[in-house]
Amino acid sequence: MDLIERQKYIDYSMAKTKYHYKKKNIENEDTGLVSEIKYNFIDSKKDDFSDILRRTDCLVNEINSSNKDLMTFFITLNLPDKYHPFIQDDNNEYIENINYNSGLTINAGYKRLNTMMRKIQKDMRVCEYPLYKKHTFKFVKVIEHNEYFIPYLHSVIFVEQEYVEQFKRHLMFVFGLNVEDVEEGIEIASGKYVYGPNEYIGISELEEFKDVGYAVEILLKDIRKTFNLGSEFDKYLLDGWKKMNKIRNFTMSNI
Repeated sequence: MDLIERQKYIDYSMAKTKYHYKKKNIENEDTGLVSEIKYNFIDSKKDDFSDILRRTDCLVNEINSSNKDLMTFFITLNLPDKYHPFIQDDNNEYIENINYNSGLTINAGYKRLNTMMRKIQKDMRVCEYPLYKKHTFKFVKVIEHNEYFIPYLHSVIFVEQEYVEQFKRHLMFVFGLNVEDVEEGIEIASGKYVYGPNEYIGISELEEFKDVGYAVEILLKDIRKTFNLGSEFDKYLLDGWKKMNKIRNFTMSNI
């Protein structure tokens, strides 16, 4: 991202923040005293992160107290080639991507990631005799970006043990892979698989955990790294990127 593009995001974030808090006052009904709201951008980001910690902690506690036999899956979804203006060559250096489609916006990539996530989380059908019904899994999802501000997705999904193998086949279907050939996912470590790239996904990963809290902590580590990133201007840059491209970077199941 060039300096002009970076400044555009920073200016957009600052303008939106200033407009949102302009002329907002609180009136004390007992005394009639009117006080102006004092807004601190950095403090508000800390509050956002504290809220994420609180909500994920509540979800983990709920899952642990349910006494269900669960497998936890950590999923990384990357967009296919055509969304990336630059790709890495064999020497891990970035070069222009001849397959890049400049008409595919950041928001379009974000929507594609969300669509795939909804299919993963909600579209698997399980047998509840005598019918097959869609089964919804609890999840935590985070949208991050690479060095060129192209979005990608991290998610933790909690799957009942009885549905684990079916869920893996379902995942391959969403990824556009042959569901009958489990070898299409390359196991790079015990319980960790790599899929793609193809027309549906970029190189994406699946990792299995029995420990619910550990999988969520990996996700929170990524969020914490983003929240602690750089200077105040870096935080305005990230905030502007999210707002201008209508990105919600954190979502989770209802508790």
